[in-house]
Amino acid sequence: MFKLTSSTLVTAFFLASAMASPFTLNTRTTSACAGFGPDAMDNVKGNFIMVADDGSTGRINSLALDNSSISSAIKVLGPMSTHPNVRFATSFELQDGTLVPVGASAGAVARPVDAGSLVTFVNERSRPAPIYCAVPQHDDHNTVLLAVNGDTESFAVCPEEGKSTTKTNLVYQPQANGAGYIYGQCQRVNVRVVALSS
Repeated sequence: MFKLTSSTLVTAFFLASAMASPFTLNTRTTSACAGFGPDAMDNVKGNFIMVADDGSTGRINSLALDNSSISSAIKVLGPMSTHPNVRFATSFELQDGTLVPVGASAGAVARPVDAGSLVTFVNERSRPAPIYCAVPQHDDHNTVLLAVNGDTESFAVCPEEGKSTTKTNLVYQPQANGAGYIYGQCQRVNVRVVALSS
């Protein structure tokens, strides 16, 4: 079974500096958080990073956008440790239920996410997908999980298809017939949303 690699120094730096900045809840504007209770957020003020947490080994890994092997117009979301030459976003905002890349990938648009698909963005003028929600956990209010399609429990990190790549990418509800990743080596993760201090 594929295992997440140990967290990078960049991840450690971000996490150490991030925890002091709480999230601020805005008025909800979409149905992305339906069913999660009053603390769930489809708008988050300020930038945040996302980390993949496998929940068993304590290994975590910052997620970032990088080029896809599928198309130059598509960006994939994957652990920074397996995307060593990331030139795109490492931080994000949540606006009206849509993940918005900050910095080098400004303008990239979050695509709809279906079961079995990679979490991707495109550099095109298209309507963003209002399907994301930040969900505080009632047993640990310092932990906020990312939900997509009303689901916080179905993300996985999967190796990218191809003999010459060591990249892994974020997948929603991986399936045996899914495209672009090796299903048998997927590792289930929670995606934590971590506020960056201003």
